[in-house]
Amino acid sequence: MADDVDLWEHLRYDDTVKMAIDEDELAAALALAAAAAKSPPKPRPKPVPKAVPVPDPGPAEQSVDELLAEIEAFAATEDSAEAAPVVDDETESTDDEPDLEPEAQPEDEPEDDESEDDDEPADNVRQIGARAAKADGPDSGEGAVVDPAVVVHDRMRARRIAVRRDEGLRRLRRLAWVLGGLVLLVDGAALAHTPLADVDHVVVQSGAQTSAAAIRAASGLHTGDALLTLDEHGAEDDIEELSWVDHADVQRRWPDTVRISVTERVPAAILQTTGPDLPLALVDATGRVLRIGGPVPPGLVTVTGVPRAMGEGEQLPEEARAALKIALAAPQRAPGAFRSVSTDLEGTLNSGVRVRFGSLDDLDEKLTAVATALARVDMSCADVLDVKVHGNPTVSRRAC
Repeated sequence: MADDVDLWEHLRYDDTVKMAIDEDELAAALALAAAAAKSPPKPRPKPVPKAVPVPDPGPAEQSVDELLAEIEAFAATEDSAEAAPVVDDETESTDDEPDLEPEAQPEDEPEDDESEDDDEPADNVRQIGARAAKADGPDSGEGAVVDPAVVVHDRMRARRIAVRRDEGLRRLRRLAWVLGGLVLLVDGAALAHTPLADVDHVVVQSGAQTSAAAIRAASGLHTGDALLTLDEHGAEDDIEELSWVDHADVQRRWPDTVRISVTERVPAAILQTTGPDLPLALVDATGRVLRIGGPVPPGLVTVTGVPRAMGEGEQLPEEARAALKIALAAPQRAPGAFRSVSTDLEGTLNSGVRVRFGSLDDLDEKLTAVATALARVDMSCADVLDVKVHGNPTVSRRAC
């Protein structure tokens, strides 16, 4: 009886439940406690989770804002349900009943039931997010692949739209530049063939040996040509084909003028071929034939023994190159001493004495030896001055 009174007082003023129990409920509790003391505890049945209502996402035309509001309300409901304590009156035990054994968990209970029940709200959220993305997403449409686990937020969606808008603007700018370049090319080609951009004046700065008419004719430029498409380098190459022209410069002067200037070559030697009655020709330091016939400048050495006739603008053959080098160097080392140099490297002085060089080796020393011999040696009745060995020149004399 004392135990019943204690149990009555415990159940009547329980600190955990905090609620009053009438006498009928007390009797039922006592009977239940006595039965529990006599029989082993039964396995605790697993509570069946209540079905969670899924918010209706509405028709496909429902906006993203309304769908997101429903998702937030559903999440708040889930949070409040998890925070509320669950009380089971049938299995509740107190500290005053030490003889009650703890409930045994069934061994054959499947482990995946709870995880499957917990996944049901997440599946509902995925369904709502998939409908939202399909209803208002920028990539929605037939054949579009929608990830049901992604819910597009307003800020993320706005950012995505802004990025794609910027990308579209960049493409439009590139297209505008390309179209603008094409328009300029077309307009330029049309303008190049109009009288507004043609050649009206060709100004030629001629040289002492080449006339302006010859330069203009060689350039191939005429009034009325398109100034924009003028081939300056081609005209310069054509002008430099003239025998006396060393360098040509062609410039466009807008709006309607072309200016041409030339630099002429300088005669460096006289050329005499072996043909009968062939006039003398002038050559420059590179061996180019400048002019055939006409007056020759004084003080130049003549190159003899060239086997064939030469034309203006041609180059000396290889067998005459060595003689040309001696003819160019002789006036510097022995001024006024030489009259001619043959292709067999034998020079002739103005006095008629022949000078044998042998080769071009030590040419400066050989010419210095010639100048020294002319200054210190009696050259009367001299026939040959041999300077093949420049350190020991010899003089052969003839009878006189």
